Formats: sequence, C-alpha cells, structure tokens
Amino acid sequence: MRHCSRHCVLSSRPTTPTMAHAPWRWVLTRALTRNGRGAEALALAEQALALCQADSHGAPNALATSLTWRGGARWGLGELALALDDLARAWALLPPDPDPALTLAIANLLAVVHSGMGEHEAALQFATEALRFARLQVERPMIAAHYLGNLA
Repeated sequence: MRHCSRHCVLSSRPTTPTMAHAPWRWVLTRALTRNGRGAEALALAEQALALCQADSHGAPNALATSLTWRGGARWGLGELALALDDLARAWALLPPDPDPALTLAIANLLAVVHSGMGEHEAALQFATEALRFARLQVERPMIAAHYLGNLA
C-alpha cells in the first residue's frame, strides 16, 4: 500500500480490474501532475494502464482513457514525444461515435502537446476539435470550462 497524498491511499491490488478505469485515478493523476509530483502521476497512470490491459472485459473506451492518463502524466513531466505517442494511440482507438468527454480530453491534450513541440498547425487542428466537443458538454459545463481554460 502506498500513500500518494494526505487524503488518498492506493493499493496495488484493487478489488476488481475495472477499478483501473475509475474517475478518481484521472483526478489524482492530474492533481499530482499539477503539484509537481509527476513521477507519482506517471506511476499511477502506468498502474491504470496495466490493469486495463489485464482486464479483457473492460469498457470500450478504457484503453483510450488509460492512454490519455499516461499521456497527460508524460506531458506534465515534459516528455512530449512519449505523451504524443500515447495520445495519438488513444485518438486512433476512439470509435466512430465517441464519448464527447473523452474525445475532448484527448483533443485538448493533443493540442497542448503539439503546441509545446512547436507544431502549431496540428495544435490548432486539435484545439478546434476540442472546442467542437466542448460544445457537446451541455450536461457537464465544468468539464467544458476546464478544457477551454487549458486552450486559452
């Protein structure tokens, strides 16, 4: 068992494999990254991805979600090429009618990573996609506001 913050204790053995896809992992990964604890964020993202890959009955978007978490953690560590690899793979895994929130998250991170790499045309393309999916978040305006703030 490992303490990742004052308020959360993580076990290396979750009770079910589907816990790999729990939203708290993404929230904690983001919080750790934003607080300069990128190595811990990456370790958590790696754990989630391993659990996802071991779970043959996972949700359709689970692998794309786990790759997005790891890509975000790698971005936070400044590992832009590795982040881009994860995020491009996540983007390629999206189904024809994808979950708007997941698509927004991936497009947002792809825009930020491409911008950080000086690839401004690709960044603009993914920022435009992120905006398009942000508009679909009528039911969840805080999600849209968060990502639109990142793109500003």
